[in-house]
Amino acid sequence: MIHLPKASGSWLHPSFLELQAFLGSQFNPSYCDPADAKAIKDREKFNGTDEEWGRSTHIFSYANIGLATAGIHRPYLARLLEHTADRWGATIIDYGAGGGQVGLGLHFLGYNVSFADVPSQSLSWLMFRLRALKLDLPIYMIDKDIEIPKHDVAICFDVMEHIPPKYHEATLERLAKIGSIVFVNLIRNEGKLPGIHCDVDIEGLTAFVKERWGCHFEDHYPDEDGVPRQRLLIYGNVTYL
Repeated sequence: MIHLPKASGSWLHPSFLELQAFLGSQFNPSYCDPADAKAIKDREKFNGTDEEWGRSTHIFSYANIGLATAGIHRPYLARLLEHTADRWGATIIDYGAGGGQVGLGLHFLGYNVSFADVPSQSLSWLMFRLRALKLDLPIYMIDKDIEIPKHDVAICFDVMEHIPPKYHEATLERLAKIGSIVFVNLIRNEGKLPGIHCDVDIEGLTAFVKERWGCHFEDHYPDEDGVPRQRLLIYGNVTYL
């Protein structure tokens, strides 16, 4: 039996028990909170590049659980369920899956789920979880020159802000190739999380998508000034575009 140490203000979600089993003595209960302030401190102690830190840190594994269980993706998943209501067993690829919290949830709802990400501590944890659950679900390495088959839906949540802006358009194009319908959220950073979140040109990328595929978009999570912090883009084979 694994016992999760009690941490003030943390989510005592069962998925953290899986993460503790994976990390062993490296497990840090104080990270069981999606607040990026802890990630900033973690990043400041690292001497390598942002990309190297992103692949080596465990902080995103904690955030992968915390953000999902806090319901951040709820409006996005509601749209996904709406678009796949008549497609029982639709194929979905969770692009930039990290520990796979969202994709695994969709698997247990009856979808045929695949995962894609770069080699990282988060991806190693996903592989650990699949082995423990005895699930044989496909995993594609994003930075390998391999063909990813077409899926009914490609989701890409909390990913674009971790990709350098020069790759944003290419990522949106790749998502269009591997998903008949694409759901991707764009997070407004504006320099608030240096070394962790890249700035995302929300309006520019929205225009880029609309010009090529047509696009439905909706804004969410306004800040204290009423400025939305996230935008959901839906594009591809969507009937009302």
